[in-house]
Amino acid sequence: MSDGFFFLRDIVIVLGVGFVGGFVARKFRLPLILGYLLGGFAFSTFLLSRFTFDDSLQTLSEIGVALLLFTLGAEFSLRQMARVRRVAVWGGILQILLTILATFIILPNFGFSIQESFFLGSVFALSSTAVVVKMLADRGELNTLHGEILVGILLLQDLAVIPLMVVLPQLLSSQGSIGAILFSIGKAAVIILATFFLGRTIIPKVLEKVARFNTRELLLLSVVFFALSFAFLAHLVGLPPSIGAFLAGLLISESILNHAVFTEIRPLRDIFSIIFFVLLGMFLSPTFFFGNLFAIIVLFLFVVVVKMIITFSLMIAFSYHTKTSFTVASSLTSVGEFAFVLAGLFVTQNLITPNLYNLILSVSLLTILTTPWQMRFAPKVYRYIKETVRKNPRLYNSFFGKLDFDKSFTEELPIENHTVILGYGRVGKVVSRVLMRVGIPFIGVDFNLAVIEELKKRGMPYVYGDPVDLEVLDFAQVDKAKVVVVAVPDRKSQEIIIRNALKLNIHVKIIVRSHFEEDKEFLLASGAHAVIQPEREAGLTIAQKIVSLFQPKAS
Repeated sequence: MSDGFFFLRDIVIVLGVGFVGGFVARKFRLPLILGYLLGGFAFSTFLLSRFTFDDSLQTLSEIGVALLLFTLGAEFSLRQMARVRRVAVWGGILQILLTILATFIILPNFGFSIQESFFLGSVFALSSTAVVVKMLADRGELNTLHGEILVGILLLQDLAVIPLMVVLPQLLSSQGSIGAILFSIGKAAVIILATFFLGRTIIPKVLEKVARFNTRELLLLSVVFFALSFAFLAHLVGLPPSIGAFLAGLLISESILNHAVFTEIRPLRDIFSIIFFVLLGMFLSPTFFFGNLFAIIVLFLFVVVVKMIITFSLMIAFSYHTKTSFTVASSLTSVGEFAFVLAGLFVTQNLITPNLYNLILSVSLLTILTTPWQMRFAPKVYRYIKETVRKNPRLYNSFFGKLDFDKSFTEELPIENHTVILGYGRVGKVVSRVLMRVGIPFIGVDFNLAVIEELKKRGMPYVYGDPVDLEVLDFAQVDKAKVVVVAVPDRKSQEIIIRNALKLNIHVKIIVRSHFEEDKEFLLASGAHAVIQPEREAGLTIAQKIVSLFQPKAS
């Protein structure tokens, strides 16, 4: 049979495995990525020995990663993350350096060489952009404080792959020198600067001219050509093709075409990235995994604990609330897609051993499998830890009380018959503007210091703290309030807020914002007076306007 037959057979198998894995994951309400990875691993464990896969599939999976990172770069605006640029840039850099340092110091005591320890620290410092962003999008948390911080740090980590890519071969090579390392760093800097210059001056103008033809096929063709051209150029200078595609996406993120580009390329991205994730599961050797299970689990726990401690400490150092710090730290414990790219490239160049490659692959897949669970249960674990520590007043006051309480807010607020806005994001700001215009008193409650500073400058009453805490609600005078607006996204937090608010004031009216239809009845049963769903309200408003346009005008 021809090579084309086997290539087609392999695509059918991979997509079939992806479909089954995705179907099972959706059936059990798990992230689809988990289904793809576990489906590939199950296939490699029980059936892979019967097949010899075409090498072209690996090329398709690399195209999938390139398109995935291109859309990630195009979808997120750097301007939107200006509020968190300090923690995203400096916090992200420090997180990478401290993770490398911790691994470099500790792992040589467990049989790893200095070069291996440095390499492991470098790849383990990078988190999975695809998994974290997908989870944030599914949960409607991309525009929350922790969502913006996570996206900012992840983008910084993705950019950090460029200097790592050019420096690590020199460090791993026995012939590497300080001069060669400095030359590699300069090379990485030139590549980044040249890419941004080209993108700022030429690429957006070209795409806008193509868009003026109003032909979707031409726009799709030009976008794919643009993304893969940058991927190819990156490969020519010794970088992963996915890095070039990611930079290309970032360059058009501020263009007026970024949303159109994302819409056009998304179906291609989804198909190719599914191939990538299924093949990742297939590439993991079951013999190596089960034969070294204890070492893999120990290294997995080391990575998770070290990254959580470092990230949490950095977030606290940047004056963020312990809840935000814990949520961000819990979400950055994964090892990202670039770990596979770096490890795969360096094992083919004999810079690392096959055993080290399999170890990286095993630990990385474990972290990717557990990260969605950590992100899902982070708020619950945080509340459990806080309630447990609360039983020891001295410990509670020396940690949570010290970190989450600003002494300048201790004076009692002389206010009653007011509205308490819990979560001062986009919804809270709109509500406050209307209330201010009509003269209804209100208090804004949030644990984002940037938001609190904004309220402070505008002379508006505020409380800094976690809206879930009973004492924070008490300090916001919920017992004297007429209305409580719950604009926090987490349903479990909403449930606790409703319970605590009613405990303070049984007559208070509680209005909750919720993105999910299935949560509405639950929140109403919990005591909410009304549940507002932004998407539903927007749909009703649009429908009303359409109906009014079709109604005959009175003569």
